[in-house]
Amino acid sequence: MFRSSITTELIIQRLVTPPSPGSWHTHTGPSFSIVDKGTVVITRYSKKYGCVSTTYEAGGTYVEEAGEVHRASVPGPATAVEYKTRFYTQPGAPLSAPAADPCGTAP
Repeated sequence: MFRSSITTELIIQRLVTPPSPGSWHTHTGPSFSIVDKGTVVITRYSKKYGCVSTTYEAGGTYVEEAGEVHRASVPGPATAVEYKTRFYTQPGAPLSAPAADPCGTAP
């Protein structure tokens, strides 16, 4: 069960992403993702473990935690298709916010 004391939206997205290195960002709420086609690499940063990358192929699922600094990249050669459910999004607010690269990698 999810509860919120403020007005928020639940957003379901279909993302089609060509091969790219991605960019570092955060989200205000958690996101649940399913990779439908292609490959997605999620690189997460934490104080305890530093930067850790995990590869998700078609059929794979992953969670992005609220406030977590991470990057989603598509190594290619195929375009990736994902379905995402985003929770606790403020009405009219951006779905993500840029974050500085905590790993010293580009971009």
